[in-house]
Amino acid sequence: MNIEKTFQKFTTGRGPYAVTAGNVERYVSSPINFWCEAHAPAEERDPTNLYMQHLEETGKEHRADILRQSYASAASQPFYSEMEGFRSTLEMMINGQRHISQMPLWDLTRGLKGTPHVLIRTDSIPSDLGEFSYFLAEIRSARRITEGHRLKVATLNRLLGAIQGHEPDQMLIVNMDGDMEYVQMSGLSPRLDLVLADMRAVADGTREVVAIHGAADWPWESYVNRLAAERRCVSLVSGVGATMRRTLAEAEYVTVDDLAGAKLDSLTDLKGIGAKSAKRFISSAQAICGGKPVSRESGKRIPTATTEVFFDFEGSDPRLDRQGLGVVNYLIGAVLRQQGREPKFLPFIAHSPDEEETVVREFIRWANSLESALFYHWHNYEKIHLTKMANHYGVNPEELDTVLSRMVDLHPIAVNSYAFPTYGDGLKDIAKYLGFSWRQDDVDGLTTVALYHQYLAAGGLDADVMGRILDYNEDDCMATMHVFDWLQSQAGVI
Repeated sequence: MNIEKTFQKFTTGRGPYAVTAGNVERYVSSPINFWCEAHAPAEERDPTNLYMQHLEETGKEHRADILRQSYASAASQPFYSEMEGFRSTLEMMINGQRHISQMPLWDLTRGLKGTPHVLIRTDSIPSDLGEFSYFLAEIRSARRITEGHRLKVATLNRLLGAIQGHEPDQMLIVNMDGDMEYVQMSGLSPRLDLVLADMRAVADGTREVVAIHGAADWPWESYVNRLAAERRCVSLVSGVGATMRRTLAEAEYVTVDDLAGAKLDSLTDLKGIGAKSAKRFISSAQAICGGKPVSRESGKRIPTATTEVFFDFEGSDPRLDRQGLGVVNYLIGAVLRQQGREPKFLPFIAHSPDEEETVVREFIRWANSLESALFYHWHNYEKIHLTKMANHYGVNPEELDTVLSRMVDLHPIAVNSYAFPTYGDGLKDIAKYLGFSWRQDDVDGLTTVALYHQYLAAGGLDADVMGRILDYNEDDCMATMHVFDWLQSQAGVI
């Protein structure tokens, strides 16, 4: 292989619109994000947030660990431009380096670019390089390997095949646990062809991607949600995702206003919409159009007690889990309200992941010490994870059951009783509409994941960081109480 001819061939060719392997992965999960990258004003991008920084940093740490453990001698070198880096990659490949890590590949004749995590030499298959060739390994910091991950690797594999004159039959993906998955190229090529064609049609404007509420990821989430709101897109209605939006649009229910005026039998005639869903869609659309809640069911009773506890869990990055539970729940925050007393916030904190067992045992012991108490929460996360943790750590089943039997999930009570004029039925959507305010605009549930990682990195000694987590958790508990109080105040609910 002549390095200069090869370099010129793949860097000066005028092929289709160039996409990166990373673009392919992101397109599969969010086509609108790719549309934004191609067409949206750059100033509309959301700023980098703490959670995204955390994902990037921990992803780099994971790759570095795997490279150090399995490919410690891999060749790599810094480069000032990707084109310069590609030349260096060719030199390393021609020289037959055993492993090459994080060096760019280009093929502008096919409109592809990408940076494999590792190229691994094999001497059993020849190529244009000589009596050897390379196959690639992708290192992921996720536990579950997705279609997007596989198609990214397939894109890189196609790049590698074009450059070395041999396309490997399989690629290796290593997940966050170090588990290896070999992916067959033959099963991915047809899908990859379709995705690349779609992406280029989106890039040149011949394929429309509709801005759907909730469809975009960072950094385009705010921009896309605003576009959807400006068009009064039917996706603003809770429960209407991309597939349902298409179904409704084909029946000419394009906007929230269209849906608000729909007849029940007209919706139930559509595929995938039963009577219950149709009623919920119509009432949600009417609430949004009218700017006030719409009653759904009357006579929905909320269990009450003289002692009320409003509680909320905070979970960590799954990479901290060593117990097989999927996540470390490092904080159980509870607001205790007793008749005649001011509400009091009580946090149960794991200052390291190893203290999770202590937290769950202390919380259950405390909960059982409260006579005639009910424990209010929002949605099913708390019940599911309290059960999983208690069973895993061998908590007395009777003690656990005593708490579980007194838990009240306010989410179904709220959303079955009312359609709210909100674009979702999460705690933040509804509580904010009802007048509750969180104290920190820059902290949400994902941010606390990054904050806890910072807290652990500081040895569990950074009181300011933990203070931000506790403030957020307390606000979640207080927001749950706020919704509870509003529901109690409504005639016909109790």
